[in-house]
Amino acid sequence: MPIPRETLAAIELLIFDLDGTLVDSKTDLALSVNAVRELMGLGPLPHELIASYVGQGVTNLIRRALG
Repeated sequence: MPIPRETLAAIELLIFDLDGTLVDSKTDLALSVNAVRELMGLGPLPHELIASYVGQGVTNLIRRALG
């Protein structure tokens, strides 16, 4: 659903939490990685292993998690 232009114009601050400071998103990230691995015909990785890739850049995460 599109956001009305007036609503967007009223936004003064937008916060991005890309490193887990505000929200611990490692579980969601691990579930997403394993969903992609399944689509690629690969088996799942332990969530702890995927979590160890977080914080080293998205390129590294993709390379290590998806091969």
